[in-house]
Amino acid sequence: MKNIFLAFLITASSHFATAQNEVVNAFSSSYKFESFKQYDKAIGALKTVYDINSYEINVRLGWLNYLQGEYTESEKHYNQALTIQSKSIEALLGLTYPQAAMLNWKNLASTYAKVLLLDPKNKTANFRLGQIFYNKKQFKKAENNLELVCNSYPFDFDANVLMAQIKTKQGNISEAKEFYTKALLYNPDSIVILKALVQLQ
Repeated sequence: MKNIFLAFLITASSHFATAQNEVVNAFSSSYKFESFKQYDKAIGALKTVYDINSYEINVRLGWLNYLQGEYTESEKHYNQALTIQSKSIEALLGLTYPQAAMLNWKNLASTYAKVLLLDPKNKTANFRLGQIFYNKKQFKKAENNLELVCNSYPFDFDANVLMAQIKTKQGNISEAKEFYTKALLYNPDSIVILKALVQLQ
């Protein structure tokens, strides 16, 4: 009886190792195909080992389908990944790619808001949500998000530029100049910043 159980364990371990190797090989192939921009083949490699309950496979397929331009399919896989790992900031940020590509601003803003519930100081979510509010002319809301970014990353070029633009729209020219000047220190050759400062004179 003991020998039978031992044989069973060895057989089960062997099958598990084989299955694991197949998944690893599929991921390896998908990365190689992606490097050559052969996204359909990269997706196909993972589909051979697809498991609906695998977070990693669904996140990877979400990314590859986004690169392939299959945005609905990408969104589906990212949502499946979130079904498995509901607190994954990684998957939430991944989901924003197809949403942005489909110009689904309402869902995009909602996804960034979910990121901020998990990580209130998340740089990407705060910056992108600030951009959305800025484009909607909701400048106070945009300012609130950008303040969090600028406080944590005071020398970030994009954050300083966007905050300067927000301050300009609010009529706060002196503060706008300060943020533009910080951006100029990051990139002294920026024609865009130099022009913006001239226009604020």
